[in-house]
Amino acid sequence: ALMISADWLVLDEFDRSKQEVLEQYESRLQHSKYGYKSIFSNPSAPDFGVHKYFKKTDQKMWHINHSCGEKILLDESCIDYEQEKYICTKCREEITDEERRMGDWCPTASGEPGWSGYWIPLWISPAISAKRIGEYKRTKTAEYFANFVAGLPFVGGGNKVNASTLINCLSRE
Repeated sequence: ALMISADWLVLDEFDRSKQEVLEQYESRLQHSKYGYKSIFSNPSAPDFGVHKYFKKTDQKMWHINHSCGEKILLDESCIDYEQEKYICTKCREEITDEERRMGDWCPTASGEPGWSGYWIPLWISPAISAKRIGEYKRTKTAEYFANFVAGLPFVGGGNKVNASTLINCLSRE
């Protein structure tokens, strides 16, 4: 981390890497007139790692054009877990694999200049059925589902402490 200068850092598995080493890597950009940085990871906790950086971006999310004429965000509300199929949130009719495949990345925030981010949940892949997403929902932990299926940060009851939990524990004594 301390030897080679760089114009561009590509940091994969960011949240699950040693953060102090990643910080050292940033010093390798000091000589560069570019200073590019690409950060990849499944998010782990809110306001940490890749989620912290994603909040700085234009927050691109996968939108599809459904046969009913509506353009919709393909999120978990598009999964009918009982019927095990993808459905349009407007007309409630089925979304085809081809409609999921032919979507577009649309920014959902203004973001800071120079920051571009993509939310990539597993269900945007036309190779992944709603049935398979449902199996993950039923058989995996809530943390696994949030981080590795939904691509979202997660705070569970006993595994992480967030700021609001800490503040709620304060007293005047």
